[in-house]
Amino acid sequence: MKSRKGLWALLVLTLLPACGCSDIGNSLAVPLRCPANGRRCNGNVVEYCNASSHQWEVHEDCAASGLTCKEVIDGTGAFDAICQ
Repeated sequence: MKSRKGLWALLVLTLLPACGCSDIGNSLAVPLRCPANGRRCNGNVVEYCNASSHQWEVHEDCAASGLTCKEVIDGTGAFDAICQ
């Protein structure tokens, strides 16, 4: 069973960057570098991934326009975030 544990650990480590956190289930998780072309909702704010720093930055405050942030799938199947 030792090899299964190793494969499981490898799978978890491979998927961690996709979740955007360094420790699944840990409330003190430290954010990892974001994907170079991603956008997401953080509360009612649309954030984009700065391609240079790979850190999330504010793109638009939806509440300022009386709108809400909504995560959608764009035409390529990738996740995106917009104010609606």
